[in-house]
Amino acid sequence: MTESPQAGQDTQAAGSTDRGQQDADQTEISRTVTGKPKASRAAAGKTKTGNAATSKAAAGTTAAETTAAGTAADSNTEVSNTAALLTKAKAALEQFIDVKVDDDGALSFQHAGVPGAVQAVQLAEGLVLLSLTCVVAWDVPAGGVRSAGSAGGGGFAGSASGGGSAGSASGRRFAGSAGGGDDLAARLAMRAGEGLFGTLGVVPTQAGYDVTLRYAFPAAGLQPVALGTLLMLVISTASQLRSELLPA
Repeated sequence: MTESPQAGQDTQAAGSTDRGQQDADQTEISRTVTGKPKASRAAAGKTKTGNAATSKAAAGTTAAETTAAGTAADSNTEVSNTAALLTKAKAALEQFIDVKVDDDGALSFQHAGVPGAVQAVQLAEGLVLLSLTCVVAWDVPAGGVRSAGSAGGGGFAGSASGGGSAGSASGRRFAGSAGGGDDLAARLAMRAGEGLFGTLGVVPTQAGYDVTLRYAFPAAGLQPVALGTLLMLVISTASQLRSELLPA
């Protein structure tokens, strides 16, 4: 049976329509498929950015915690080091004088009327200092304290004719003039220039002057006997200065 020309044309037209529909469907599928990876890449990018931010935040928190832990450890080490040195200083001083431990851990004592204190401070890792402070006298008049029997009122307590402490060359040099007009701070400065075990301090007050003797040194490697001897050299110097300044 022979197909008519009209039927052939209808068949060709139907085939063209089917192919066109298939091409359109394929194009739509391609667009849909092509669009999905873009959205996926965007989502993946956001996820990576979020993860990176989270990681950085976590790293920052870890670093802060590590720093805080290190600071706490350093603080604990410093407290331990200073406490150990003060314990050592207490044992060394108790060979010679009575020592009390204050609430803050510092040591306090009295020697021949001179009150004093010992503290410890860590300046750097491995460098811990003992600081000894003796209060030689307080509210001392600018002209110094005169002994009642001194000639012309000159010199300090215990002096003979204004000549300072009897039998003490340093006391004689420390004594004021017969006129009693010398400034106490200037004379103390001269006394310090003669050589003292420690640093002499003079603080003006409304009633006169406060006089102190200070000495700071690294003491970690000293044995108890040597440490006690060194501390007592400073304390004895402070007591000697007091005897030159004040009446018996």
